[in-house]
Amino acid sequence: MRGPGLSGPFWRLWTASTVSAAGDGVTFVAIPLLAARLTQDPARVALVQTAEYTSWLLLGLVAGALVDRWDRLRIMAVTDLARAALFGAFALAVGTGRSSLALIITVAFVAGLAGILNQNASLAFVPTVVDRDRLETANAWLQGGLTVPSSLLGPPLGGLLFVAAVSLPFTVDAVSFAASGVLVLTLRGSVRRLPRTSAHPPLRAALVEGMRFLWHSQVLRVLCLLLAVVNGSAAAVVGIAVLFVRQTLGLPERGFGLLLTVFAVGGLAGTVLAPWARRRLGTSGIVALVLATQSVAMLLTGLVPTLTTTVAGFVLAGTTGGMWNIATISLRQRIVPDALLGRVTSAYRLVGLGSMPLGSAVGGLVARSFGLPATFVVAGAASGLGLLAALRWLPRSVVEQAEATAPPPAG
Repeated sequence: MRGPGLSGPFWRLWTASTVSAAGDGVTFVAIPLLAARLTQDPARVALVQTAEYTSWLLLGLVAGALVDRWDRLRIMAVTDLARAALFGAFALAVGTGRSSLALIITVAFVAGLAGILNQNASLAFVPTVVDRDRLETANAWLQGGLTVPSSLLGPPLGGLLFVAAVSLPFTVDAVSFAASGVLVLTLRGSVRRLPRTSAHPPLRAALVEGMRFLWHSQVLRVLCLLLAVVNGSAAAVVGIAVLFVRQTLGLPERGFGLLLTVFAVGGLAGTVLAPWARRRLGTSGIVALVLATQSVAMLLTGLVPTLTTTVAGFVLAGTTGGMWNIATISLRQRIVPDALLGRVTSAYRLVGLGSMPLGSAVGGLVARSFGLPATFVVAGAASGLGLLAALRWLPRSVVEQAEATAPPPAG
C-alpha cells in the first residue's frame, strides 16, 4: 500500500517509525501502570511524565544544532539502538523485582533525551525524501504509522501484557527499537544527501541563528506559543489520567489502555482528514478549531466526569490533535530552509514541549488539592485562552504570506 508520489526510501523510514511506535504504545500505558502500583499519590505519579519532558529543557536547543551538523540517519539509528539497550535493561530490572519509582523516573528521563535527538532528526530528514507538495501526505502517513501502533493497538496490548507479566511490555519496546534502528541503517546510500558545509559556526552562534529565525517569523512564533498551551494542558490531564480512570470512573487497569485507544481512534481520523482540512480551513483555521474543541472536551470531562463524557472528550481531542500535527509540521518543513530546519525545529519544540513538565506537575498538584476532575477544568480554561490568542495573532492571511515567501527546496 503506497501513497501517491512517495518514494521507496520514505516507506522504509515509515516502516522504522511504525515499528518503534508499536513498542512505545505498549510502554506508554505500562509505565504509568507500574508507577501507580508503587504509589497512589497523583503528584508522584505525574513525576514520571514530568521527568520525560524535562529532558527537553536540557537538550532541546542543543539537539537542533547537532541535527544540523551530524548525519541525520546516523542519529536516528544510534538513538534507536540506545533505547533498545535501555529498555532491555529496564525489563530485566522489573522482571527481577528491582523496580522503584526513582528507577522509572530515570528511565523516562534518559529515554526522553534519546527521543529528542531521534524525533528532531526524523522531522528534519523528511523533506530529503519527499517533494514539497507531498509533505502533508507524507506527514499524514507518518502520523498514521505512529498513531495506529502507539495509541490504537499498543495501549490495550500493553495493558494485557502488563497483567500477564510486568516486564513484558518493556521487553517488547526494546525489541521494537532494535528493529527500527536496523531499518534506518538500510537507508544509507539510497537517499539524496543535501550539501553540508565543512565549517560550522560556534555552537552558541548556531543556536542563536535558529532562535532568531523562529522569533522573526510571526507564524512560527505564535504557533510554538500556542503549542505550549496545548501541550501544557494535555500534560496536565495525561499525568493524572491513570488515576482518573481508576478512581473517578471506576475502571480496571485495562480501562486506561482502552481509553487511550479511544483517543487514538480520534487521532487517526484527524490524521486522515488533515490534508482535506488544510485545503478548506488553512493552517490558522485548523489551529482555532483544535483549541476550541479541546477546551470544550476538557471542560466537559471535568465538569461532568462520566464514562460517556470522557470518551466523547477523548475522541474530539484526538481528532483535532491529529489535524494540528499534520498541518503545523508540514508548514514548518515548507517555510524553513533545510540548513536551519534542525535548529528551528528544536527551538520551536523547546517552547512547545517545554510547558509539559510544568503542566504535568501543576496537574498533579491541582488533582491533589481539588480532586482529579478539577485538573480537566483548569486545562480546558487554558485552552480557551489559547483560542482567543490564535484568533487575534494568527489570521489566515499571515500564514499564506509566509508560505508564499518561503525559500525554494534545497538540493
